Amino acid sequence: MYSIEYSILGCKSLLIPRSLKDARENINDATPQHQFLGSHLSDIRKELGAWRGVLENLEDVSSLFDAMAGCGFSARVFEQVFPGVPIRLNDLDPACSHILTANFPESDVCSKDVRQLEFDGSDLVFIDFNSMTMRKWGFWGETILKAAEASRILVITDSACYGFHMGNLKAYGVESPHDYYRLYNERIPGKNVSMVADFGNAALVVLEDVSARSPVFLVSSEPIPIHYGPRGIL
Repeated sequence: MYSIEYSILGCKSLLIPRSLKDARENINDATPQHQFLGSHLSDIRKELGAWRGVLENLEDVSSLFDAMAGCGFSARVFEQVFPGVPIRLNDLDPACSHILTANFPESDVCSKDVRQLEFDGSDLVFIDFNSMTMRKWGFWGETILKAAEASRILVITDSACYGFHMGNLKAYGVESPHDYYRLYNERIPGKNVSMVADFGNAALVVLEDVSARSPVFLVSSEPIPIHYGPRGIL
């Protein structure tokens, strides 16, 4: 296995599956995280920076359920921002769930399709979809609604902003990004978008039990550097 070490004070190293080294797949809904880390590492750095920015704007988080946890990058950053807070982890890919157990020996780790998960008892739920947009609500909507109902805070990865940056708003029937993210308010009872952290290819959309208002668009955070450790790729 390979280890990856963050250049962030307080973060522990992570083990990742050996298949990282030669990964060159394009991302789609079925792509396991360990198969695209190698060729999309710069995107992961940007997403982790956005994720840390979101976490630093949340208060009193009592637990995390990372429902598509991959190898555990986002959970490592969560540990730094909220040390000692319980973490539950899931990833359908056996290679990822195996490595999650090694990386987080004190956490509850499972390996299920996210659509089959129960989110009860989770304060913060994070679903890091590969390619979710409102155009895929028919496929993912039931899962998002279930997670939203069971949690106080729901964070999902939405890829629509990739098209927004190229002027492709009409594909979603909206006039602005604000109009697009308000669609979540309309479809998810009891939750409203409080923050959006756009990191280029996608955005983290934060839904909370708050009154409807214009979401706060977080300024892009610095990407989080990732360095290979002593057993890493040279």
